Amino acid sequence: MKKIITTFALTAALSLPLCVFADSTTMTVDEAVSYAIEHSDSFIKSNAEIQANTYSAYQTKATQSSLKKNPYLEDMSVDVYLSFKGYYHKASKLAATVAERAKADLIKSTERNVKNDFYTYLNSAVAVEIAEENLSITKERMAAAEKKLEMGTLSKLDCENFALARQNAENSYNQAIRTKEYNLIKLKNT
Repeated sequence: MKKIITTFALTAALSLPLCVFADSTTMTVDEAVSYAIEHSDSFIKSNAEIQANTYSAYQTKATQSSLKKNPYLEDMSVDVYLSFKGYYHKASKLAATVAERAKADLIKSTERNVKNDFYTYLNSAVAVEIAEENLSITKERMAAAEKKLEMGTLSKLDCENFALARQNAENSYNQAIRTKEYNLIKLKNT
């Protein structure tokens, strides 16, 4: 997508998640999918291929009609015979159908990719909140362990275990933030 997605918000009033673009345009996920489809070079190419194959089918039908009306046509080459019998017309119609199906597949895959990337980003945002909550809990436990160490009710080894748990929680939090940032970049590039 050519516009940069800057923030995302979920509203309680709407059933669909919203995304906010750099130019203050708010879009639903479905609108973002249609935006991606409209501004994709692959779809422009797909539409051009459909038009070319449709025009080719029209041209081959006109050629077949012209050959059937020609009273002086006696000896035919293989190409002329295939055109006369309608093989090229059927082949070009089939190519147009294949192009239309390829476009439909492209639409479905783009829709799936945009939604997948969007919800992956939202899940990573929730993971950051959970990691932040876990970090807060381990900091509180570490503070309590230090107080118990000062009072002499906890051994130094147990206090070091709490410090290690706090360090692991910090690492998990930092990893969750990196994952969220990566998923946002991936969504922007979808």
